[in-house]
Amino acid sequence: MPPIESLDQDSDYRPFMSSGVSEALRVRALRRMFHSGLFNERCPLDSEYYDCHGYEPLGSVITHEMREEMEHAAAVIEEQAKQALLEPGKPAPGQTESSSVSTPAPGADKEG
Repeated sequence: MPPIESLDQDSDYRPFMSSGVSEALRVRALRRMFHSGLFNERCPLDSEYYDCHGYEPLGSVITHEMREEMEHAAAVIEEQAKQALLEPGKPAPGQTESSSVSTPAPGADKEG
């Protein structure tokens, strides 16, 4: 087998794929192959071609997806609150009995 350092995009990589080759050597050969000029160029027509690392922060802008997620979370909380009101002895979903806080009756904190 040829040394890994001598491999380029025109080399024959089939000997490294045989069953008698160690996994570490196979991985090194594949890594060398995928770093060659044959594989490491991106197509300019690829939808992911642009660089996403220099984006501007949104700041206070709320996107449509963010608004949908907030509305969904609010609907879930509202449904849990309705269930808690309908079944006062049962803890709300996601809440254990030890974490439920009992609220004092109105006017109980007033001394009179």
